[in-house]
Amino acid sequence: MTPTTSVYQLVNFKAVGGHADGVGEAVFIENGVIAATQTQATVETIDLQGLNLAPGFIDLQLNGCGGVLFNADISAETLDV
Repeated sequence: MTPTTSVYQLVNFKAVGGHADGVGEAVFIENGVIAATQTQATVETIDLQGLNLAPGFIDLQLNGCGGVLFNADISAETLDV
């Protein structure tokens, strides 16, 4: 069985945290990953109608809890407290 490939591009947006003017550019997505930042004429196009487009990040950092500061003692024993 061949895995399904998901390919599309996002257009007509305001880029947040990047270029001041994102309108007219395209973000090409392949299998959930940004593959290019240019128009691909042969793929599905999703018009964001001027919405803001910003990168999504998940910050997995944990500095501490329960009175324990992991930055003060980076060890397995600190995690056991």
